[in-house]
Amino acid sequence: MKKLYLLMLLLGSLQVLAQSEQQLSKWSVGGSVYGNLLPEKDNLEQLFFKPGVSAGINAGYKFNEHFTLKTGLMFTQKGKMYHKEDTLSLLKSFNDLIGTIVDTGTVNSVAGYINDKVYSHYEGYNRLGYIEIPILAEFSGSHFKFAAGPYIGLLVNAHTKESLKQDIPALDLIKPIIDSLGFAAALVQGMVQSAFPGYNQPYITETSETADFVQLKYGYMIQLSYKIYPNTFLELRFSQALNDYLKNDPDHTKIMALSIGVNYSFHLRKKP
Repeated sequence: MKKLYLLMLLLGSLQVLAQSEQQLSKWSVGGSVYGNLLPEKDNLEQLFFKPGVSAGINAGYKFNEHFTLKTGLMFTQKGKMYHKEDTLSLLKSFNDLIGTIVDTGTVNSVAGYINDKVYSHYEGYNRLGYIEIPILAEFSGSHFKFAAGPYIGLLVNAHTKESLKQDIPALDLIKPIIDSLGFAAALVQGMVQSAFPGYNQPYITETSETADFVQLKYGYMIQLSYKIYPNTFLELRFSQALNDYLKNDPDHTKIMALSIGVNYSFHLRKKP
């Protein structure tokens, strides 16, 4: 008798669940919050990272028990560190600086006898904010979901911090002579600092300009979800751009991101 009662209770629960499922539409809506790993702006060697933010809303249409088509609108922060080097001629720079005042022909004539190179080392990071719209095909199991698909992103803000260090062997050789010039030494040192700001110490600049970046990017996204509560999933997301993120970039650098976060979504109820 007790077993029969438990069986009837189970059947009754399933019937209630089925009726509630029938009241739900195939559309779902929700929201998500992620953390991204971004370069730490105060560490120009890029050895440390800090979390960035991604947040947005999403919607899905459930075709069947295992397949859903999803889209959304999300603001996401992405970061890219970089290193680059440049070499130019000290004597040519010196000629460009004072050539209109002093005849530097004699100075230029010794270019073949000394190392007149200026070695410039740049390192820094770009922190970018995008509005992204993905279109994902999602396949569901009992506790796991896997989704993949393309996305497009529109750049909305940027922040760049860069450090410039310059090595100039020729100036290193004559630095004691410059220092001994007395009053004139300050004038010469000021000219050197103006022409080569990263020579004596790292020269750091920051800007929020977006002109150097590609405004519209596109790529693909892969997402793995694990159900931790009803309608709540822990998600791991990887996105990779397929076009350059910098304008006029000979290295054709792409930007990517790895994110972990939480998504909450629920099905809308059918209209009565």
